[in-house]
Amino acid sequence: MQTEAFTAVLQQQGYLDIETKTARANFTSKPHTHPFDVLAMVLDGSFSLESGGKAVTYGPGDQYSLNRDIEHVEIYGAHDVTYLVGRRHPEPASA
Repeated sequence: MQTEAFTAVLQQQGYLDIETKTARANFTSKPHTHPFDVLAMVLDGSFSLESGGKAVTYGPGDQYSLNRDIEHVEIYGAHDVTYLVGRRHPEPASA
């Protein structure tokens, strides 16, 4: 899928905080969570996402999603990874 088409999908699904990011090679994050949902597509390089004791590796053209508040670890190998990511923030609670 081309980046323009993926950006359109992100917008249609409410992922309005969209950017292209590059993660440095040879980095493993500590276990952490995010307060938003993520939908992303790898543009260059590959990395593994570990959650629930299972690691999945993603490469160019692969899409991945992660719901907010899910603990995970990001594992980057020997090369930088570039990806297009959208974040969907939760709606503020009504008073």
